Amino acid sequence: MRPRITWDRIAGTIRPRRGATVPEVGAERVCEMFEVMAELEAMCGRLAARRITPGEQLALQEAHRACEAARDEVEAALRG
Repeated sequence: MRPRITWDRIAGTIRPRRGATVPEVGAERVCEMFEVMAELEAMCGRLAARRITPGEQLALQEAHRACEAARDEVEAALRG
């Protein structure tokens, strides 16, 4: 049987006038959390790619070009 996920297990608890407690997370649990996040991000990317409008695609391409230009500018400055 799988353990029930509760908010306390994920985020800890907050007790009035006593502060907050945060559960300890081991290396195995952190790896599992990153695997889940990677799958969620991949799913979001797939959904966004299916639903993007032509205008949104142009805006995304423009933002990408701006990021590339900024990167090139920083790299040129670092090279001196």
